[in-house]
Amino acid sequence: MPPSPEPASEPRAQWGDRVGRRRDILRAAAERLERDGYDEFNVRAIARGAGVSAATLYSYFPTKNDIFAALMVQRFDELRAALDELGDPATKTLEDLFVAVVPELVDLHRHFGRHIHEWTRGEREESATVTSAKRAFVEATGALERVLHRAAANEGSE
Repeated sequence: MPPSPEPASEPRAQWGDRVGRRRDILRAAAERLERDGYDEFNVRAIARGAGVSAATLYSYFPTKNDIFAALMVQRFDELRAALDELGDPATKTLEDLFVAVVPELVDLHRHFGRHIHEWTRGEREESATVTSAKRAFVEATGALERVLHRAAANEGSE
């Protein structure tokens, strides 16, 4: 599942709709990242895609690294929710879980993993958004670990 860009046909947020404006920015950022990679992931292009000025974008995200981190938080939260929705691990085999989870992890790497080196290059201080991305990663991997351990225990493999 790609980072959550919503359909392009959805209208842009109206003036004063901060939640909608943030969604527009993240949608444009996800599209830019998907299409051009991290090297072409720049604030002006993202702002243009979201239909806002660079100054407006900066009022939501201080740096492009913060935008990237916000996309990761969104994706890790989606992964955690997908893991929570897998159902009762007592009815799942390890094979069932791997079939469900591996495509999610491959997609996560395709969108973010290959850009992590560029993302962390030059970071001097960790922003709150980057801290949130790390926390979301820990929560998602914790959910994955719990589901896999329960399924393994059910199979007597733990």
